[in-house]
Amino acid sequence: FPTRRSSDLDLRKHINYEHLHHNLDLEKGILLKVDHPFIVKLVKCLKDENNIYFLMEYLKGKELFDVIRDIGLLNKSQTLFYSASMLTAINYLHERKFIYRDLKPENIIVIHNGFIKLIDFGTAKKITDRTSTIIGTPHYMAPEVVLGEGYSFQVDCWSIAICMYEFMCGGVPFGENADDPMEVYLSVVNTKLTFPSFCKDRDFKNLM
Repeated sequence: FPTRRSSDLDLRKHINYEHLHHNLDLEKGILLKVDHPFIVKLVKCLKDENNIYFLMEYLKGKELFDVIRDIGLLNKSQTLFYSASMLTAINYLHERKFIYRDLKPENIIVIHNGFIKLIDFGTAKKITDRTSTIIGTPHYMAPEVVLGEGYSFQVDCWSIAICMYEFMCGGVPFGENADDPMEVYLSVVNTKLTFPSFCKDRDFKNLM
């Protein structure tokens, strides 16, 4: 498994204070409207002259990013369990017209009982139909996000599929060895999906 993948969003958040403030308002508004066992809960918002504080639900566990590196390649049952859990959380958001836009193992906590919690809603947004902002982590972004021609809720499903591939194959399918975001974008748009030789499960390949 590779090391952590950088997000374009990280840099943008530090460049523009007003944009960050707007993102915080969006994140707060979404978290206050959702209540699901697979999504972290915002307990209360506080502020002083210089800071805004989010009092969040305490999650005893670790990132799915670290869990899959502790376990190694996941088997089919483990992959289906985590993927179905992610789909359940994302479907709940989509039913309420929220698009997440940065689904990846770093944004999922596996809590003490083995279930997941989706965290970090800094890229989430309410949409009625489509949006066009190029945002997220390049390796997990759908082609329509990269192309900037407009996209909808389906891009979150693409990101789940990237995670599923990572669970069973040990890396992402597009731009695995690329650090330059532009190289990753080109791979996402142009590279044909392939599987490592050890991945022989026909059902899994068909699902991908």
